[in-house]
Amino acid sequence: MDVYCKRCGEPWDLYGVQHEFTAEERDRFWKGEGCPSCYGMQPCDRPEECEDCPYYDGISCTAGKMKALTRRPFRAELTGMLHEVLGGDLDGLAAELEDAEFLLGKEFWE
Repeated sequence: MDVYCKRCGEPWDLYGVQHEFTAEERDRFWKGEGCPSCYGMQPCDRPEECEDCPYYDGISCTAGKMKALTRRPFRAELTGMLHEVLGGDLDGLAAELEDAEFLLGKEFWE
């Protein structure tokens, strides 16, 4: 089951977070400081979408910015809230997030 980065909303398999991240990455992830996809990147303040930006090369931002950080995705906010409520129950967190994705639907979840 997936859990989501509290900063950018990137999905990560719970097993991978617990067993494949380094201790430092795992600690940052659970504290909400970012995942390997967004840690160290700064929010982007450009008005255009990534696809229209001259710094976007089709894969990522060449300026080292992250568009998703201008506004935290709903799934990132929900993950932070549920993690705070459930504490160390990570299996419960993953299950609640899976239920939320099913109940809310893909359109709302993104």
